[in-house]
Amino acid sequence: MQAYWQVDEDHAPLDISEAGSHTDFKSVSLLEWGQWAAVRENGSVVSSHPDFDRLRKVRKVLRGGYVLYENGTLEGVGLREMDRIRNVVEVKAGFKGGLALTESGEIIPFGELELSSEPLQMTPRAFGAIWNNGGVAIGEEGSLHQWGTHEALASISPQNPLEIVDIQGGWTGFLALRDNGRVEVWSGNPAPPNLPPFARIAASGEIYAGQKSDQHWVAWGTDFGGVRDQINEIGPALDLSFEANANGFAYLI
Repeated sequence: MQAYWQVDEDHAPLDISEAGSHTDFKSVSLLEWGQWAAVRENGSVVSSHPDFDRLRKVRKVLRGGYVLYENGTLEGVGLREMDRIRNVVEVKAGFKGGLALTESGEIIPFGELELSSEPLQMTPRAFGAIWNNGGVAIGEEGSLHQWGTHEALASISPQNPLEIVDIQGGWTGFLALRDNGRVEVWSGNPAPPNLPPFARIAASGEIYAGQKSDQHWVAWGTDFGGVRDQINEIGPALDLSFEANANGFAYLI
């Protein structure tokens, strides 16, 4: 794993000494200022944050401090305390909440979204959550569903919604990936023309990124601390996590 952290004008690497000699990481996430967590293939977590380091049987750690375990339990760790949600198969988190999809086909809002929204029984084609108080989902039949009260939700009306296969949220905008690899931004900085097709996407702040078939990442949007340009220079990377508000990013190679 290689990980970097940008603070002010000085580009300094994250302290990843806790990672030791492990070479079997499968995902990496940024938590708060200068803190990171990486999940190994065996489900154990290595982290610079004491609340996350040495967690076991973990499927993934999400930005904001949410943990999805292998048994399908989702919980908040550290400052992100929340009621546990069980039988979760997928989750999309902003920094202050998000949406969890359960085995029974129910999308359950948590964090700030829980305060203003109700669970919904549905089978989504794709769903995502922005930084705070905003979530969207596209149903199997192409219907649009929304959670939260963020003003960005009012302007979302995707064309050909049945083509959408993934949604990732930034601060106030959503990045959507279509089945042909093309992307579009809802309620945020529009995607530049002539982008290549992507296999995966990521978003944070006003920076959006897509991974090409050769595993190189392409980033665009409003830059913070040079993060966008650094992402464009890292070369092939298996996983990417960045928090544009904190001017840093972490990635696996």
